[in-house]
Parts: sequence; structure tokens; C-alpha cells
Amino acid sequence: MNMNNIVLTVFILLMLIYAIYEELIVNLLNGKTKLKIKLRRKNRIDAVIFIILIAIVIYHNIIQHGSQLKTYLLMITVIIAVYLTFIRYPKLYFKDKGFYYDNIYILYENIKTTNLSKDGILIVGLAKRKIYIAVKQFDDLDKIYNFIINK
Repeated sequence: MNMNNIVLTVFILLMLIYAIYEELIVNLLNGKTKLKIKLRRKNRIDAVIFIILIAIVIYHNIIQHGSQLKTYLLMITVIIAVYLTFIRYPKLYFKDKGFYYDNIYILYENIKTTNLSKDGILIVGLAKRKIYIAVKQFDDLDKIYNFIINK
């Protein structure tokens, strides 16, 4: 196996570990999940560009009669990228003492302000930064509001 195949294999393993972590493990960390909300997808354009670039590399590898293993690894990379970008939704997990947003656990006690913008984005103010939460369905904002109020 040459260096390109090793790097591709490590990259694929890291993407798989991330997908498993986000779908299964985050749900179990820091207590039981009380509320799970789907968020809007972002960075689709970046993923499309990434997939097109990998497709060009696959085409070039096939034309140059390159390694079949490299072609398969690149195809697996495309499949995982499609899954992470277009099939799965990012989620917001509310727990007893905090919530997960972008794989970061934020305690409720660290929230300084919460605001709602006109376009349906929940703005959570922390000590040093603000988090912009864009939910998939507008009705989920009511669920979030009721959950935080009852805490």
C-alpha cells in the first residue's frame, strides 16, 4: 500500500468514526437525551465541490490505469461524504444539565442570553461568543423554548 492509500484509509476511518460518534455516542453521553431537534444542513456547496474534485481524481486514476484499491477508496470517500452532507441531519441534543451543538456540550448555566431572529434562528449568547441555531422546522423552536423554560 502506498502513502496515498494509507492516507485515504485513515481519512475514511476518521469519517466513519465521526459519523458513528455523532449518530450513536452523543445520544448516550451526559445522561439521557430529553429532546432531539434536527437542524438545517449547512456547507452543501463545499461538499459538492469536494465530491466533484474526488470524482475528477477517480476519473484520472481510471484513465491512467491506476490502482483499483485507490479507486475503491476514493469511491468510499464519496459515499461517506454524500451521507454526511446530504442524508444525515445535524442534531441538537438537550440533556439534563446542558445541550450538544456541533459536538460541543454547553451547560445551561453558561447561557447568558437567548434571542429569536425574524428568520427563525435562535441566538444563544454565551460568555465569549454567540451560537446561531437554525432549526429544520419552525415548530421546533416552540419545543426548544418550552424545554428551556421548564428547566
